[in-house]
Amino acid sequence: MIRTFRKYLLLLLCFYFISGSVFAQDWIYTTRPGDNLWEISKTYLKSVTYWKKLKDYNSVNIPKRLSPGIRLRIPIAWLKNQPEGVTIVYTRGDIKVVRSDGSNLKVQNGDVLQIGDKIVSNDDATATLRFADGSLLLLESESELILDSLSAYESTGMVDTQLRLQRGGLETEVTPLRKSDSRYEIITPAAVAAVRGTRYRVGVDSVKNTMRTEVLDGKVKVANKKAGQNVKQGYGTVAEQGKPPLVPRKLLDATDLTDVSTVIRKLPFNMSWPSLQGALAYRVQIVDTGNAESVIFDMKVTTPAITISEVADGQYEIKIRGVDEIGLEGKNGQATINIDTSLAPSLAIPEVATPIVEDRKISFNWQPVEDASTYQVQLAADVDFKNIITDEKIKENQYVTTVSQEQNEYFFRVRGLSELHEQGSFGAPHPVVIEEHGILYFLGTALLFMLL
Repeated sequence: MIRTFRKYLLLLLCFYFISGSVFAQDWIYTTRPGDNLWEISKTYLKSVTYWKKLKDYNSVNIPKRLSPGIRLRIPIAWLKNQPEGVTIVYTRGDIKVVRSDGSNLKVQNGDVLQIGDKIVSNDDATATLRFADGSLLLLESESELILDSLSAYESTGMVDTQLRLQRGGLETEVTPLRKSDSRYEIITPAAVAAVRGTRYRVGVDSVKNTMRTEVLDGKVKVANKKAGQNVKQGYGTVAEQGKPPLVPRKLLDATDLTDVSTVIRKLPFNMSWPSLQGALAYRVQIVDTGNAESVIFDMKVTTPAITISEVADGQYEIKIRGVDEIGLEGKNGQATINIDTSLAPSLAIPEVATPIVEDRKISFNWQPVEDASTYQVQLAADVDFKNIITDEKIKENQYVTTVSQEQNEYFFRVRGLSELHEQGSFGAPHPVVIEEHGILYFLGTALLFMLL
């Protein structure tokens, strides 16, 4: 049974990749085992007599016996139930919609999209879409999505959704499919993700011609005309155009956000978190807790730190996940943050005294900060703190460390942390220079000691 299903799926995929684009005003029905034109017309079309039109429109030779995996084009006007549209429930930034007839839509929340429409998100822009069956889709920034097929048949429980992701990324939460012949597919130039579960992410790299899929809940079938992979919860795969999808690998663990600030009283605000093993980059998203469908911040960064600015006061959910070396995005670390800029920051910037250097041992001291229960100290090899050597949290207002002999210049900074995990601001970096003494210095010191 499983082998038969795989053959049908591969047949479908081959047909899709060979046939190219579909007609925007046609609904595409993929035949299942036992299908014939009479039953299809009776179930989905205005009259069973439409089977003759359907036969001629698709040049079907044997209407009584249809092989599984055939893609039948059906004009929308013939359908018993017109395809239900997709509602734009939230947008942020520059979102464009191109209708199937080539016209442009001035996007507003509440607009309804139809078959053939294309939605494009530019830099620092996102859009959340709701489908007729309640499924949700978040289109990330710099993405392009085309709505190929949108049908929901309440009387039969059959749902047919087919989306084409040309570039960028998305995260979708799919309402569980009630019938075995229902379909929810995301097509990319490299492969197709056929849903079996409820929540997953898909991304397209148009430069590398790859598709990544990360499954957060349930199972997803990822396949192209070369092969297929079943991806289970907590795993992901990457498919390159013309090559089989990679064997699924485990997603990176959730980022640790235990110590991020829960209260922000001044913007812009610099937020950092511990580096995650295996992460070469991080995806950061901020969601309004009062409206879970609104992603107000979506950015990919290469270091475990971001600057939050131009965000209104309120309560938010911040989600941060690591990105591994093949581009798979891992599990979300989540934390609730409260932004209230009406109150002045309570944690002052620590006043640091001049560091004391003894050989390669460095001692730092600073004035205690009111309301600070601990301090975060960082020592880096560069003034921008991209190469952090030490990152520790201590209770004392002094810190001693010994540095290696690999270099002679370092930079130090410190900030206060409250019991509520409120983070103060780092002060200016303090440079520390280790002076190397040559053999003449030591000979001179020894001679001076002998003369005394």
